[in-house]
Amino acid sequence: MPAKVAVIQKPPVLLDRDATIGKAIEAIGEAADAGATRRSREACGGHRRLGS
Repeated sequence: MPAKVAVIQKPPVLLDRDATIGKAIEAIGEAADAGATRRSREACGGHRRLGS
């Protein structure tokens, strides 16, 4: 089954937690506007360790 995956890779705002959180929320909003949806790990089969 094909899947689309959105990955956000943004640096934090140095020494400014509130600005970093705001930047993350903005990036998530941009991904959502582009059609990305959020899935929990459980909905995707849970967390599996390598070698398990």
